[in-house]
Amino acid sequence: MPSSIAWLDVSAEEQRKAREFIALFTQPESRDELGIGQIRDALSNALFPGTSVIQTRARYFLYVPWVYLEGQRRGKSRRDLTSWVEARERRLIEVLRKAGTSAGDLDGLIGVEAGEQLKVLPSSIYWNGLITFGILRRDVAAEQLGTERTRHESGESDELVERESTTWSPSIPQPPEGFLEQLDTAFALRPEEARWLAERINQSPATRDSLLARIVSGSARTLDNSFGPWDDPAGKLDHPALRTQLEHAELFSLGMHGASLLYNLLVAERYVDRGYNRLPNAITKYQDLIEKWAAECTGNRQRLAAWDRTAMWDLVRSKNTRIGLPTTTFVENWLGYVTSGRATNTVDDPALRNLVRERELRRGKQSRLQNDKLLANWSGESGAGRLNYRWGTVRRIVRDIHSALDLEAGHA
Repeated sequence: MPSSIAWLDVSAEEQRKAREFIALFTQPESRDELGIGQIRDALSNALFPGTSVIQTRARYFLYVPWVYLEGQRRGKSRRDLTSWVEARERRLIEVLRKAGTSAGDLDGLIGVEAGEQLKVLPSSIYWNGLITFGILRRDVAAEQLGTERTRHESGESDELVERESTTWSPSIPQPPEGFLEQLDTAFALRPEEARWLAERINQSPATRDSLLARIVSGSARTLDNSFGPWDDPAGKLDHPALRTQLEHAELFSLGMHGASLLYNLLVAERYVDRGYNRLPNAITKYQDLIEKWAAECTGNRQRLAAWDRTAMWDLVRSKNTRIGLPTTTFVENWLGYVTSGRATNTVDDPALRNLVRERELRRGKQSRLQNDKLLANWSGESGAGRLNYRWGTVRRIVRDIHSALDLEAGHA
């Protein structure tokens, strides 16, 4: 009998988190050497609710419900629906591959390498977004969809049947005919699909007041190469509350980037000290990167000094109340140094070095500062990138929506 995960006595939200946690192991952006991922995710969820770093294209927000609705249309019960949907999701990979190849648009195809052997299916990746956008109207796990028995067999009232018929948004556009077998395009939204998805984002209580909703409904178009929403015209909004949220995110990203770079410098120094020579330039690389970061902090000295970190923590805790004291203490101590103007001495500052070293040593045997086996296999970079809160993913999804709307309006 093939092995499977049995979800017993856990909520749909817990299942969703578990699936996404498993999927994140494959994503380099998810590296969190200093344990600030909870804060990163809280700020990401405030700005871009319903999104995830492992999402790719907007049309998956339609493909997933289309497959489930087709299974329900064919009378699949709860017992059969999940396995039926999983099989169709796997088969859909090849359908999308053919359509994407024909249209010259394979970017974002989930399963492009693994094919039908794909472990994490689009439904798992997009499930939370479907709930957040109000596309899936009940907070349930996939295994809870479909009726367990027919009304005739169970003798139950119409309530169960009615509940199943309203699980998905009734306004979802109809899928292309025969989409499970053949498609003309893989990821290009039809105008009615783009309008509907934009409406869901702008009307759902969980998203309508977010930066995501403002960007989707705004007239500005995202740039191809913007690093973060604060660098993009689409993020320049005349909305005080959202501007404040975005500034918290930007300054946290800027401030904590130095800690990540210093961590990598400490690892590089130990790497060389232990006699490993595969990465001979690692020390100078991170010294140079820290100097550039410190110069950016100097250029933003006034903003950093005026930053209301109490308000930032209020925003973070509104999305996650379980951030532990060791994490908040580490972050506050580091940001306290940075906002007081000590960033220029980061490479040689004993207090900053010790702060990062002690934080890393909390990982025990997983710490490269004490586990030589991990150190020997170091790639030369561990979580050294600056936080941008899923912006690459969000930008791609927003562009899918805007491209279809612009095409309809004759702007393309």
